[in-house]
Amino acid sequence: MAEHKFAYESLQDTSSIVELLESITDGIKKGAITLASNEDSITLTPSGLLNFTIKARQKSGESKLELRIRWKKQMAEGYQKDSPLVIGSK
Repeated sequence: MAEHKFAYESLQDTSSIVELLESITDGIKKGAITLASNEDSITLTPSGLLNFTIKARQKSGESKLELRIRWKKQMAEGYQKDSPLVIGSK
């Protein structure tokens, strides 16, 4: 299968980001996430075990949060339970 990439970057307010994250969450629950902008689009079908990575940093007044979710059809093979992640807000 040929590789298909999709990229999008913009400056948005926090409520818009929350809506986008909620749409991604809903897509994961339903098993299909479609990303589209202008003429470009991609549909992903997450299922089974998903690999979740989160990274955060603060430097000189700038903060960065990276979220990555990956999966393969056979991700469940060799599965080992990791320590739990706790995410909170103030």
